[in-house]
Amino acid sequence: MPPVCRFCGSTGSDKKFSAKDIFNDQWDYYTCRQCKAVFIFPEPTQEQLNRAYDNSYYGEQETKFTGPVERIIEYFRHRRAKHLKSLIPANACVLDLGCGNGSFLNHLSSFGTFSLNGIEPEGGSARRASKVPGIKLKVGFLEKDDYPDSFFDA
Repeated sequence: MPPVCRFCGSTGSDKKFSAKDIFNDQWDYYTCRQCKAVFIFPEPTQEQLNRAYDNSYYGEQETKFTGPVERIIEYFRHRRAKHLKSLIPANACVLDLGCGNGSFLNHLSSFGTFSLNGIEPEGGSARRASKVPGIKLKVGFLEKDDYPDSFFDA
């Protein structure tokens, strides 16, 4: 059975590579020929997601990493936000799926007025993201009917 793109429903995709995670589960990475989304197959089970995103994943402090590492990550988040800003219209509606601590969306807000939406599984990162002003945060996972079709610009 060919993998189905979770984003557009197409069965046409190309396998790009395979990788094993730290739990020795293998994932095949595909690119959808229709919408160009990249996705993994098979889709992770709820148990696999819970194991991958347990409390140790998020860190217990205000930031996940310390000092220089956190500053480097922030630098790249800022650059990504600046790049995205150049690709979207003013007042765009943006979804950051797996928004972590909300920092990327926070950086994006410094470049204009956007509708900022984030989804992050329950844990330390979601608690940190909930403190970022201007983000409409869903704690949990993306569900099929969370948003209407064509709701987001990016």
